[in-house]
Amino acid sequence: MVVYEVLKVLYSPVKAFEEIVKKPSVKGPLLVLALTLLATVVLQSVVASKYFRLTATPDNDDWTESVSLWNSNGERSVDGTEGVVGNYSVKSSVTNNTHIWMNITDIGQFNCSGETGYKALSFRIKWIHQNETFPSSNATLRLFSNNQNGYFELNLVDLMNSSDTWANVTVEVGQDNLNWTSLNSPDWRNITGLEFRLAWSDAADLTLKIDDLHFGKYVSWLTAAASDIIIISSLNGSIAFFFNWAIYGVFLLMFMRIFHGKTGSLTKFFVVIGHVFIVTTVYILVNALLFSTLPQVTAETFQEKWVSNWAFQLGYYLDFAFKAWMAVLFAIAMHFFSQLTWTKAALISAITLILSYFFTLAVL
Repeated sequence: MVVYEVLKVLYSPVKAFEEIVKKPSVKGPLLVLALTLLATVVLQSVVASKYFRLTATPDNDDWTESVSLWNSNGERSVDGTEGVVGNYSVKSSVTNNTHIWMNITDIGQFNCSGETGYKALSFRIKWIHQNETFPSSNATLRLFSNNQNGYFELNLVDLMNSSDTWANVTVEVGQDNLNWTSLNSPDWRNITGLEFRLAWSDAADLTLKIDDLHFGKYVSWLTAAASDIIIISSLNGSIAFFFNWAIYGVFLLMFMRIFHGKTGSLTKFFVVIGHVFIVTTVYILVNALLFSTLPQVTAETFQEKWVSNWAFQLGYYLDFAFKAWMAVLFAIAMHFFSQLTWTKAALISAITLILSYFFTLAVL
């Protein structure tokens, strides 16, 4: 019976409120709340499934917190005086040499191919030359596949800063980045190590430091934080529901008394108008349907792919349409509950809608 009454508000509101006013039950608004929370979880899950973020592996800076994993042609150590991320950076120093290299080969197997593979490699790099001379021979990053004989190589010259200055670098990995060259048929599906190598034409004292080294993979928010999304969606949905219920109720009551409408029991009044918020459930589900048509995005592509999309823009204008629908239902509810004329009920509802809109903007 309660379900029938709530749904009837959507397709036959006059008859629905005529019946609800005679015998209002709190079960109606509670059902509306439950449906609204369920719809909110659905909407947030749809949005989260479309929004991808870059997740780091390892996520705790393990590779540059200890020097034990690293090999080098110089003296290896950790630097605790200027670790950019975490406690340390790893470094190597050579004396009177033309080149310096550091590599790490015991990192496991990383698939950098296909839609589900890793898409980026990020790191902080600093080099120090006793004469501050920029690497004149080469500066490269190598990604090993199986062993050090087969690798992909990328030129880092244009990505590094001057001597004794950290550079924050992110490079795209995988076959889509044509700047990588290869030797001995390496496989992007099996990256097992990496190496930084800098060279000069003249010998000098050299230092190389690496920090914040990790591979990045795009993972949807839904995959990364499903449980958090359910909890946060339910909490936010509950707060929004009760906030709107209170705001609309206060304004409706105020103007009902100004227009000499019959107020009756406050409990019954809030129970009656609580049925109107079934429209919010429909609005949220329509938004979920619109968002389901949007393409997948990241923080970098959000503006380009979503903001100009017709579905995203339509969602903005639908908000006004659904608020107008709510205003009509509030007017019907006021007419039967307060025995106001249709004109006064419509006027009260319209004023309430406008004031509630601006009040919400001011508060939020």
